[in-house]
Amino acid sequence: MNNAISVLNKFNPSKVWNAFRRWPIIPVAILAILLFTGIFAPLLAPQSPTAQTLKLRNAPPSWMENGTPGKFLGADHVGRDVFSRIIHGARISLFVVIISLTSGLLVGSTLGLIAGYAGGFIDEMIMRLVDVWLALPFVLLALIAAIVLGPSVKTVMILLALFTWATFVRYVRGEVLSLKTRDYVALAKVAGASTTRIIIKHILPNVLNTIIVVATLRVGQLILTEATLSFVGAGIPAPTPAWGLMVSEEKEYLNSSWWGSFFPGLAIFLVVMSLNFLGDWLRDKLDPRLRQL
Repeated sequence: MNNAISVLNKFNPSKVWNAFRRWPIIPVAILAILLFTGIFAPLLAPQSPTAQTLKLRNAPPSWMENGTPGKFLGADHVGRDVFSRIIHGARISLFVVIISLTSGLLVGSTLGLIAGYAGGFIDEMIMRLVDVWLALPFVLLALIAAIVLGPSVKTVMILLALFTWATFVRYVRGEVLSLKTRDYVALAKVAGASTTRIIIKHILPNVLNTIIVVATLRVGQLILTEATLSFVGAGIPAPTPAWGLMVSEEKEYLNSSWWGSFFPGLAIFLVVMSLNFLGDWLRDKLDPRLRQL
C-alpha cells in the first residue's frame, strides 16, 4: 500500500503531457496498430472478410441494443463481418501504398536529382513535364484507366505511383539547387569526382531528410486517394475488402445501418491524421530551420 502511494506521489502529470507534446506517441501507436493488423490480418480477423450471411445483412454491432453476437462492428448489406473486412482492408492499404510510394519515390527523386544538378534544358524539360502532369485531372484519368484496363489492385498501384512522383521531383529539385552551390560540392569537382559520384555521395545523403518527410506526408494522401478511387469505382474491385470500397458500398444504408460506412471511414481518418502528424513532427525534427525547441 505504501509503495502504491509513493508511486502516485512521484507521478507528475505535467511530464506525461510534455512527453505527448514532444513525441508523436499517439500517431505512432495508431500506425503500429495498423502495421500489426496488416501483417497478421488472417490471424486477427475473427471471420472471413468475404463470407456472406444474408440472414445477418445490416446486422447491428454486438454492443448496441439488440446487437448481433459475434459481430463486434456489425455486418454490411450482404452479411459480411465489418470488423474482419476492416482488418483485411488494412493489409490491402499497406500493400498498395508501399508499392506505389516506393515506385513514385524512386522515379520522382531520381528526376529531381537530375533536374536540380543538370539545370538548363534538362531541368526545363523535366519541370514542364511535372507542370503538365499536375495540371491533369487525376480522378478523370483514373476513371478512364479503370474503363480501359479494368479496376484491379495492379491498376490502382500504377495510378497511385503516377499520382505521387511529381511531388518528389519538386521538393528534391529545390534542395539540390541549393546544395550544388555548396563548397564541398565545388571541392569534389576540383578533386575530379564524376557527376554520378557527386550526386550519390555528396548530394543524395543531404536530400534524404526531405525525401523521408515528403514520403511520410504522401503516405496519408495515398491512402486517402486509394479510398477515393475505390469510392468512385476506379479503385480496388469488390469483393476485396478495401476501406474506400466499403464506404462506397454502404453509403446507401447510412440511415438504417450507419456502421457499415462509419467504421471504415473512421479507420481512414485515424490513419491519415496520424501520418500527417508524424510527417509534421519529422519535418520539425529533421529540418533545422523548422526545429521547435
